[in-house]
Amino acid sequence: MEYTLKVKVADSTVEMEFHTGEVSGDSDVGPKDLKPQLLPFYQNIKNSIMKAIAEN
Repeated sequence: MEYTLKVKVADSTVEMEFHTGEVSGDSDVGPKDLKPQLLPFYQNIKNSIMKAIAEN
């Protein structure tokens, strides 16, 4: 199973592919610039979602 997390804030959209951990987006500040800061945030969301799926 593959999951994608898409976050939209104002005019910017960021996506994380759960199975690869790849982060992409369309904001002025590229996701590559923010990946070190964003990855723990997305991993935490991923872990929470996967735990919720496993419990149901």
